[in-house]
Amino acid sequence: MRKKTARRRHDAGECSERPLISQQEFVPPWAVHILVGLSIIVAYGLGMQMVPSVEFKVADLDPYFDTRDHDPPLHGALKVDEAHHWGQIKAFLEGRFDVVGQNRVATPPLYHALVSIMAWVVGDYAPSMVRDPLYMELSPTKAWVVGDYAPSMVRILSAILCFPALVLFFLCVRALGKDNRVSLSLLFFLCPIFFPYFFVIYTDMPALVFLLGALFLTLTRRYQLAGLVVGLAILVRQHTIVWAFVLGMIAMDQEDVWGKLAHPDYDWTRALRAVGRVWMFLLVGVTFLAFMYWNGGALIGVAQQAHGEWGYLFPTQGYVWLFTMFFLFMPLHLWNVPRIGAMLGRRPVLWSIIGVCSFVVYLQTFWADHMWNSDLYHWHNRVVMWMKQDVWARSLAFLPMLWAACSLCVTQLTRRSFYWIYPVAILSVLLTPLLEPRYFMASVMFFLLFAKWKTVYVDRLTLAMYALASVYMYIGVQSGAFFP
Repeated sequence: MRKKTARRRHDAGECSERPLISQQEFVPPWAVHILVGLSIIVAYGLGMQMVPSVEFKVADLDPYFDTRDHDPPLHGALKVDEAHHWGQIKAFLEGRFDVVGQNRVATPPLYHALVSIMAWVVGDYAPSMVRDPLYMELSPTKAWVVGDYAPSMVRILSAILCFPALVLFFLCVRALGKDNRVSLSLLFFLCPIFFPYFFVIYTDMPALVFLLGALFLTLTRRYQLAGLVVGLAILVRQHTIVWAFVLGMIAMDQEDVWGKLAHPDYDWTRALRAVGRVWMFLLVGVTFLAFMYWNGGALIGVAQQAHGEWGYLFPTQGYVWLFTMFFLFMPLHLWNVPRIGAMLGRRPVLWSIIGVCSFVVYLQTFWADHMWNSDLYHWHNRVVMWMKQDVWARSLAFLPMLWAACSLCVTQLTRRSFYWIYPVAILSVLLTPLLEPRYFMASVMFFLLFAKWKTVYVDRLTLAMYALASVYMYIGVQSGAFFP
């Protein structure tokens, strides 16, 4: 009788939080985990070949040489912002530590320092190898980091540095008590805004490694270590500071700080002790605010002039975030159609007024004139330029944005404190004029972790969609047709 009831619930799609292959089927769970692990390792190895190696004399290039300015562009050698990060890593390997802030890299140099240390450990860096015939006699095992394929080797080291993100994501899913940890981990790996950045010289994925580590430590109530690790994440990408606030809110909710303060017989000493357990998050926040005051902003180096982050708000970031969330989680939004209809049906006049007002504000505030958004080599810029071309395209793009907003309203998160990710997701990019989906990585990652998946069919459809999209991205990047 129990089996029949379970089967009926399965057919009705009511079995939430279930793995893709249940324990009642013929394949045991440990075998599934081994197969999935081997598949990820193989896919990771193939991903390291995503950017083809192009022979060029690294030492003959300026350390801050932008390969897009070369004729023809050396897109196979360094991909877009890789040129700036490679310049910083190359400078560190040459012992020139006074260049921090002079490069076009807008982030602190922790990632570049870690990669350069890894390169120094596994190979012997010789900056004048190409020019000085004496260095040509080095054995291949010592010169492999600096040869004509140096960026490819550094790219491999960066991919190794990013790999712990998969393990930490799995641990976070387990700490949250979810059963579909295998499918969620695969979704994280194959998500098209994550997958390409595992294998390029960018800071986005390494920042997520530290952020996931801080989240895992927070969920396991090791708050001081979590504060230190999120501080390291900020030293990779300083915009991670907003997610330190989310982690602090999660920690305070776990310690029931608000409950202690709201209780009629509250004890201030108990509440202060609870707050004292998360003091490291407060210290990180205060330190970063002091840095912003001293630096005049969050960015460093000449990138401050390029981004121009103070004085303006860019609500288009919120529109593009909703547009991205719609296509990334389309199966979930389709599953939510009955719930959206029920929500709108309760107050149709009010929701109609909100929808019309939102549409008018959207048309009046849409802005996509940043100079770097006009580069059609980036795939996402093609979508942005399509939206920008006329009012009809923007009106059409508003429909998935509105659908995503309604769907997120009816999507439950597993804890009350997790709802902080929504305002923080928008605030984290509201001061940034450049429209880049990779800026949404942290919010998408947290949504994957925190959302309640209603059915295994949403898992399976989303996973199939991600796999196809990642293959498309892989082929596009490898062929040089576009970059995400």
